[in-house]
Amino acid sequence: MRNQSRLDTQRIDEIQKACETRPFIGTEAETIIIHGKPLDAGDPASCLQILHKIGKEYPTTAIKKEMIESLGERGKTIANATSPDVPQTIIESHPEPFHSPAAAAAAERLMAIINDMMCQRLSQEHGLDIHLLAGAAWRPPHLTENDVSPAVGAYKQAYYRYQIGKHGDKVGAAAGSHLNLSAPWAGNNGPDRISREMIRMTGLLRLIAVPLSIALSAASPMYYGSNGGKKEPQYMTKLTPFESARLGHVWPGRTIMDTSELFRDLASFRKTLGQWAKNGTLLTGRDIWLPVRAQAGHSDKGKSFEEISNELNIPFDEERIPYAQKLITSSFKFGLHDDGNPYFNDKQWKQIEKWRQKKLKNIIAADRNRVELRVLEAPPAFPDMTPFEYLKSIYTFIELLFIYLSEEPQFVGDLQYGENELAAAKSNETAVLEHGLDAELLWIPGNMKKVSARKLLAEIMRRIENLAQGLGCNKDLDVIRKILNDELLPPAARIRKEIAEWYNINVKHRHNSRFLPDDSYPLSLLARNREAMKDELAQIIKVIPSLHPNDKKRIEELVKAIEQLNTENNGTKTRSLWRRRL
Repeated sequence: MRNQSRLDTQRIDEIQKACETRPFIGTEAETIIIHGKPLDAGDPASCLQILHKIGKEYPTTAIKKEMIESLGERGKTIANATSPDVPQTIIESHPEPFHSPAAAAAAERLMAIINDMMCQRLSQEHGLDIHLLAGAAWRPPHLTENDVSPAVGAYKQAYYRYQIGKHGDKVGAAAGSHLNLSAPWAGNNGPDRISREMIRMTGLLRLIAVPLSIALSAASPMYYGSNGGKKEPQYMTKLTPFESARLGHVWPGRTIMDTSELFRDLASFRKTLGQWAKNGTLLTGRDIWLPVRAQAGHSDKGKSFEEISNELNIPFDEERIPYAQKLITSSFKFGLHDDGNPYFNDKQWKQIEKWRQKKLKNIIAADRNRVELRVLEAPPAFPDMTPFEYLKSIYTFIELLFIYLSEEPQFVGDLQYGENELAAAKSNETAVLEHGLDAELLWIPGNMKKVSARKLLAEIMRRIENLAQGLGCNKDLDVIRKILNDELLPPAARIRKEIAEWYNINVKHRHNSRFLPDDSYPLSLLARNREAMKDELAQIIKVIPSLHPNDKKRIEELVKAIEQLNTENNGTKTRSLWRRRL
């Protein structure tokens, strides 16, 4: 270290008070809705299927309606924090930000439990066996334009139809847990300064934290695959090479690939995005798909797509919707330029493209108020570890590292985010995808000196120890310590080990890609997840007294919802929906 640490007791107390003043940790969990045919219905080889409809409803719509019907006013509140992703094969839970990682992890898991209970109720009603597939353990096969949610408006519908047509199933492959962090301890320094800090922190997390986050939280060495051609494909579970699973990997061409310009400063950030908007690379604000990114706060929404279309005499009725969407799809495909655009000389298209560019300009100019880490994945339940325990520990580690990096510039010295640093970051991410904590990383602040991921994790754990003690969350790091000491394997490695034992197959070479003989292991994993929800609920109830008062109220309300669901309407008989098996 070049200078004395700034994180003395007084500064840690200041940070704690700032964090208690307003919430700063937000989570977003996306889970795939699947249908598992009962084992006694025949061969289990293809019994797991993506669920496109529940009765006549899209899955998320049906789940939200069931929430309101089952829970009344309480259900409306929970339904407001539940939304369909696009496509509708994925359900998204996004509780408001909390004051601590423990509260954020608790809310995420309680929402998952409630959603799963809705799935079980709908299963009984429709004769199905509906489950939530946490994280990105499997990706949806045979995704179609018909899966696009009608609840998101015509503009987003057109955008996702375009994405599905261009990228297929990969559009639905980003399910997982996303963590948003802000910095209330930075003070009221004005939006521009906060934006600059969030962009700086985005770069630091990308260079320092993302490889460790992937190594610790990656949970999906499996995904759905199809065998037998497009006409009558047989859907099976596939064990992937590590680098082809999601696990923080960004597919070329899926959305924008990051450049160092994004992380230099606020001016470069806006200039780079502005160039992408003009050349057609940036289609909507959702295109900035990075392992870690500076998220925009509120922006001027302007007129809606429906409003601008009506002004251009393209009314939104059954007959004209396709034409309006053809025009905006042409914008997604060609941007401002001709290059074969069949509508390039069309006056209506030019006005729609002008509207779209204004919308992008507003998003680009918006203040950045948080950093989103998108490589996290909700792990499955293990015999000795629930998803809540694991997420709480991972979220705590990332929160502490985020605070440390924001307060201790000497740790990274004069680190820049240039093309060489970006290349090294990508190299590190690939290395941990292939080798986990045994990977050799390039320590970017230290002249690209090689260091093992495990040794780097140990060094960071040492550095954040006083901070963890001061913020009262040191015990929440016990899971990380067990992994560091080889007492516990990270989820992805544990799953591969279990698969090897279950099927008696060799998984030592991570480049092996193969279809599993059947879905018996994934089925057992789903059953285990559901059974573990009882333990998760007990663990969450146990931590409630230690939470911030406002967080405590919100967590208690979710717990009450679960208790309400577990009680029969007459209030005299209690049942457990978790007892149901695949």
